Amino acid sequence: MEYNEYISLSKKDILNFISMVYPFTKTIITKIDFYVRVTCLNDKEVEFFYQQGNFKLRMIVENHSGKTVPQFYIFVESLRKITSSASEKVLFVKKDDSFHTEVLGQLIYVDTDNFKDLNSNDTFNIPNNDGILTDKEVASKVFNDFQFVFTFSGYATDKCLVLHDGRCYYNTNSCVVSAPSPLNSKFDALIPSQFVTLLGALFKISEKDVIFHKVRSDDSKFLIFVADEGRIQLQIFYFDDIDDFFNDSVKGLLNFTQFSKIKDDTLYDLIKTISNFSYLSNVLVLDVNTNNLNINIFSNDLSKSSVYKYELIGDCPGSWEMRAMVDMLKAILALDVKDIQYTFTEHGLGFQFDDICILLRKRI
Repeated sequence: MEYNEYISLSKKDILNFISMVYPFTKTIITKIDFYVRVTCLNDKEVEFFYQQGNFKLRMIVENHSGKTVPQFYIFVESLRKITSSASEKVLFVKKDDSFHTEVLGQLIYVDTDNFKDLNSNDTFNIPNNDGILTDKEVASKVFNDFQFVFTFSGYATDKCLVLHDGRCYYNTNSCVVSAPSPLNSKFDALIPSQFVTLLGALFKISEKDVIFHKVRSDDSKFLIFVADEGRIQLQIFYFDDIDDFFNDSVKGLLNFTQFSKIKDDTLYDLIKTISNFSYLSNVLVLDVNTNNLNINIFSNDLSKSSVYKYELIGDCPGSWEMRAMVDMLKAILALDVKDIQYTFTEHGLGFQFDDICILLRKRI
């Protein structure tokens, strides 16, 4: 069916946008924080814009209708539900001073607003330089794969990412992770977990290069990311005082000196199998003696137990023991690791692969 004023957008494009803004709607501050602004730039491009405080996101998507509609604001939740129920294309139709969407070939009213009196600062103050090219492969690991660390931390102060001296650090009460910084730049920054999740989504959906700019003013510090040749622009704030979250002792925890490999390493397969049985405890006891790594498995009531032995190759401690959660081991070993080395320290179980170090802290 043809309409005089309407836009036709890809379901995938809108879901990509929603994946980045939806988590922020759970921390609403003002009424406008519930809404996404939708603007036709021309008859071929539509801009989605969302802002909450100093966080801003702009995404330009293709319009398949060849027509335009006036600017409108729509609830993020309404946009999510409308898009999720669509097949491939999402239509927004302007009719009789209201907006509608097409459902099963007919129109249904959509609640929107125009916020005529809104004074919104939608400007991205991008510096007049080329910015810094990010490493998308490393970014995928740092901002996506390593987010499991947050799941196993009960402290809000742990839920951040620290950038220091060209590396990234997650430091929680259960796990420490160090990896190269995907931002290819040496500066100190503390990025809250919600922005780590946001960056994970950005690098997942971007199809071309992602450039970033570091912007400082008298009272604010921002990172501005420009992806897909400007079609996605993202601004987040960061803190440059990392002393309360990071110090040299964290580096010391990851200063591994002795390494072992497991002969015929099937540890991940074993851990996955254990996690599938609800009658087995989520806590294992790991111990090393005489070049063997022993995995002690228990029933939930601790009345039954089994021991699975692995032969170690390389540096082995005289004796070593710790308790470890099955879920945590599974999350670490699920990473795309081809040549993993293990280290058994006084602080816990270490993993090293590529240029990445992970320490699973000993449980007290």
